[in-house]
Amino acid sequence: MKKLIFGGLIALSALTANAQDKTEGVKESLTLGIHLGSIHDRGDYNNVNPGLYVRSGGWTGGIYRNSLRKTSIYGGYTFDYETPSLPLVKTVSLTVGVVSGYPNKIKGTKLSLMLAPSVKIPLTQETSLRLTVLPRFKAYNEATAYHFSIEKSF
Repeated sequence: MKKLIFGGLIALSALTANAQDKTEGVKESLTLGIHLGSIHDRGDYNNVNPGLYVRSGGWTGGIYRNSLRKTSIYGGYTFDYETPSLPLVKTVSLTVGVVSGYPNKIKGTKLSLMLAPSVKIPLTQETSLRLTVLPRFKAYNEATAYHFSIEKSF
């Protein structure tokens, strides 16, 4: 648990420092999130995945207990696409980056490629539910995971 909190604080400080470097007058959003859990379509995976994440100016970083019961730390960039015509979903997103804690690694590193499509469902004006779908790729993982997070934007 100490690793989880420490990693979350490091990610938060790095990303908020990036927000402070932006041009004055440009509104920089900050989003803090809590990883909750996942549902897998097969296999004996850990579905309780507590963790923390932060987003600032598209940059995303966080830490969580993964489905293999290991600590994962990740970082990347999130591309958001507004969906005003959809009644429940406010934003469709794709996070591209790297993550630790999984067996399929980029050669010479302890990191794996991360592609995480998600949808943001508003609960209040500042708080949203985020559903991330991590599809099954035969050579990479054995199950599709549906991951749930709660986030608050400032």
